[in-house]
Amino acid sequence: MTFESIEVSHLIQFKQVFRVELELMKQLQEQGLVQLDDSSIEVTPMGWFFVRGVAMVFDRYLQADRNRNRFSKII
Repeated sequence: MTFESIEVSHLIQFKQVFRVELELMKQLQEQGLVQLDDSSIEVTPMGWFFVRGVAMVFDRYLQADRNRNRFSKII
């Protein structure tokens, strides 16, 4: 996923709008699940086994409600 494609499609500044999510992505990068660079996020081969967890970082409803245990856990 390139940041530019989302910026053009939605008329936003990706890094500004998703700054919190990008910080969480850094943790996933340390675990070997994603590769981050200045213009994109790429799920690694190992990360595809946990892609649901990667996508959950961008789920605003889930993040707003993360103190509750009503959603299933990936592991």
